[in-house]
Amino acid sequence: MEPFTHVRADGFTLTLRGPRWCLEIRKGNGKLAEQPQDWLVEHFSGARTVALRKCAEPIVFGAELAADALAVLAGMARIKRGEREAIEQALREGRAVTLKNLLRGLDGRRLKSARGMIGVATANTRALCDRVKHAEQVAVAALEPALVARLDAYIAAARAS
Repeated sequence: MEPFTHVRADGFTLTLRGPRWCLEIRKGNGKLAEQPQDWLVEHFSGARTVALRKCAEPIVFGAELAADALAVLAGMARIKRGEREAIEQALREGRAVTLKNLLRGLDGRRLKSARGMIGVATANTRALCDRVKHAEQVAVAALEPALVARLDAYIAAARAS
């Protein structure tokens, strides 16, 4: 059975193979863009959800969401350069799940006080995570119905074989 393939707007090719689900994303030059996701089990609902999410990437986050995320970073005490760069890269590349995970990791961190020292207040990134999730859901809902139908048909055929 031929795998499900989709070429995204950014030129990356998404390939889903089933029924032992494996999802690959390759750049235009054929090199892997990220580590392949391999479920190794009959887990079609997860494969469908992740495939739709990856088809919708890169997600365009609003300027307001990006500014709020960067403002939270600027107000944090002891933020590492790598954490800041990872969040900026997730915003730039439109990676919703990565951004949500990074923001969740910052939840509860100490904020700077008015004098720039470590304060007693802690960051609450839950609202930002909810906004990222909403942007992701809007992007997935905006996918072409023909693409979603093609994916569903492939999953049904792979499960039947």
